[in-house]
This record gives sequence, C-alpha cells and structure tokens, in this order.
Amino acid sequence: MGQYEYLQIPAVCPDFAVGTNPFRAGYVSNDPASMIAATEKALALAGQVPARHFSTWTEVADRVLRPENYPDARIVAG
Repeated sequence: MGQYEYLQIPAVCPDFAVGTNPFRAGYVSNDPASMIAATEKALALAGQVPARHFSTWTEVADRVLRPENYPDARIVAG
C-alpha cells in the first residue's frame, strides 16, 4: 500500500493492514457499515497524505553492501 502514499492518496484496506499508519482507513470484512465509514474517512483524508520516499535499487544495494554507513542498519549483539 506504499504506492498509495507515494501518490499521496489515502488507502482503504482491511483493519489488519492499517497498522499505525494514519493515512489508511480500515474496514471489517463483511461489514458494510465499516466499509462505508472507511471510505468516508479516506475521502476526508484526501489532500492530506504526505509523499513517501522509497529507496532506489542503488540505495538498497548500498545499504546491503555497506551497512557500516547506515547506523540504523547495524546489528548490535545483545
């Protein structure tokens, strides 16, 4: 569903897929009222979704090959 964020569009999805993302509107399967509410929420969020950045393949490869350059990619023995 990251494609929706990339395009700055709120997403309507099953409750389990919402997570902590405030730009996803969740519904309960086979519950028409929750589907309507999720659609209304998504419509209300239109124009408020910030663009999400996704790494390029080059950036991903660099993180894999040179994790020492990325503090958040380090594995700490515990």
